[in-house]
Amino acid sequence: MIIAVSNAHTEYIKQYTERVVRIPNGVEINHLEISRNEEEGYLNKYGLNRKGYIFFAGRFTPEK
Repeated sequence: MIIAVSNAHTEYIKQYTERVVRIPNGVEINHLEISRNEEEGYLNKYGLNRKGYIFFAGRFTPEK
């Protein structure tokens, strides 16, 4: 079996074999804990507000 992490990769591999399964990448963020002092320190250090952001780490390509 071949493991693909995106629909685009899955479809590409299916051109050559049906022995492919899609298992998407995952991110676990529940374990991330910082103290209120650490949080305030980062907000002040970078001049950030507490809310109002969307964060994306990745690339915009068909494979993603």
